[in-house]
Amino acid sequence: MLIPVLALMLLVGLIAIPFAPTLGAVVAAAPLAATLLYLTHTFGGIGKALPRWAARWILIWPYSVGIVKGLLQRIT
Repeated sequence: MLIPVLALMLLVGLIAIPFAPTLGAVVAAAPLAATLLYLTHTFGGIGKALPRWAARWILIWPYSVGIVKGLLQRIT
């Protein structure tokens, strides 16, 4: 359930960059850096972690939009 939160942090950071460049960049970079550090630790090196990190942000994280839509829909 953390995926939508991290994806939202990235979006909020990118939106904030024109108004507060330093704060926006930090907020946008935090989930990117945190996931890269986590994967590097988990897989034991940057060589194995980087392709998984890129796949996560390019392929898997946009899936969180569907998760959020599903959570916000009314059950009928």
